[in-house]
Amino acid sequence: MDPEPRFRTVDELVVSDPVLGTPGMTVAEAAALMTERRKGYVAVPAGAGRFGVVTDQILRERVLAAGRSAQTPLSEIMVPVARTVLTGTPTAEVLEELLEHRLHYLLVVDPEGTLRGAVDPQDFLASPSAAGLLLRARLDRADDLDQVAALGHRLPALLADLARERRDPAEVTAVYATLIDAVQRRVLALVLGADPGLDLADLTWLVLGSNARREAAPSSDIDSAVVFADSVTPERAVCYRRAFVQVNEALAAAGLTVDRHGATPVNPRFARTRSEWREAAEQWLVSPLDDQGMLMASLLLDGRAVDGHAEPVVQEVFAGVREHPHTLRLLIRESLTNRAQLRRIGTVDIKAHALRPIVEIARWAALSVHSPALSTRARLTAASGSMLMPTEQADTLTEVFEVLQRLRLRIQLQQRDRGEPASDVVRVRSLAPLDRSLLAQAVREIAGVQKRLGNLLAYTSAEEWTTQA
Repeated sequence: MDPEPRFRTVDELVVSDPVLGTPGMTVAEAAALMTERRKGYVAVPAGAGRFGVVTDQILRERVLAAGRSAQTPLSEIMVPVARTVLTGTPTAEVLEELLEHRLHYLLVVDPEGTLRGAVDPQDFLASPSAAGLLLRARLDRADDLDQVAALGHRLPALLADLARERRDPAEVTAVYATLIDAVQRRVLALVLGADPGLDLADLTWLVLGSNARREAAPSSDIDSAVVFADSVTPERAVCYRRAFVQVNEALAAAGLTVDRHGATPVNPRFARTRSEWREAAEQWLVSPLDDQGMLMASLLLDGRAVDGHAEPVVQEVFAGVREHPHTLRLLIRESLTNRAQLRRIGTVDIKAHALRPIVEIARWAALSVHSPALSTRARLTAASGSMLMPTEQADTLTEVFEVLQRLRLRIQLQQRDRGEPASDVVRVRSLAPLDRSLLAQAVREIAGVQKRLGNLLAYTSAEEWTTQA
């Protein structure tokens, strides 16, 4: 149903054979090979589809700066297990991986584990995404909050440029989310760094919701939470929450909208120690109807760290939801309360009436197959072929989700051009005939999936879903 081209993949970025070395190859030999091939890396096979890697940066830091001999074998200096992506991976996901982990190179392997090549951030310079890379670098170097605010106000224009280049919605929103991450990361560092009594190492800052899934639009709020180290006392947590007020003010000054409903670390419910989060998640898993358990679990399961190193506690706990079929049934039933719908007259909320049902179905379907995937598309892919998510329906929802995301971005950028605030609520008759038709077809497809899930709830047990998942 999507009139736009499907995803571009990493295969299109791999234009030369891989540069391969051996563990016993010397630094001098590797440098000569890199020079000959005009590449900045050497990959070292490690068996079972794994590779070590040596890059220009590693040679500078671990050989030249450390005073090592040019005869040092690569086995002593290489990254022993390099990050890889599979052939066929959408370029949006490749860009996310490069930016998220600040990689200089990302190795590309096929399903059999054969190295096909490597990509680096420079491979994206031919696309509008390059502007996002440059803006992120400037955000990372910002000296004060005023500079962050000025750079943050450039995000909407960059988003518009990306969308107008007819990039895949997933790539557009991935770049946008990465920049929002960079704003939050720099603001947090500057605010906490200005107070000698606070230490960034005491916490992990989580972004929640659509920003965490890298699916945000201009209308999206910034939902966030904090995981404190267990050593942080309640009294010290109060000091941090005061600082988080300044963080929120700085984010607002940068043009970002902080959640108005309390999903922010200023709220003690969203700023807890690791042990407190684990205790709460275990309670939500057993009794999801208590203490807003379903709502809190939904928010935190769509969580991703943008600064800090705490493990995703709530995700760890809910990975065991298959062992709690009653809870899984309740969660799926709750997700079906957000019915896909489209009125012929009046207004429609594209997020609430179309996108949110897909997001929620994907979340619980992925958990039913024990998948840690975060983005909606990745969750649908993970759950595809399960009892909850037959392959055909997973493919349909994936396509519908991309159609809706493209439509949502286009509408909100048109609102921006007219000087209106970005909103998911639009008048049905204001939509172009083709957009109305696409939206109506999308809603019908979602409603069909919801109807099937409703029947599954009525006539099968949750134990059957997890057994066959």
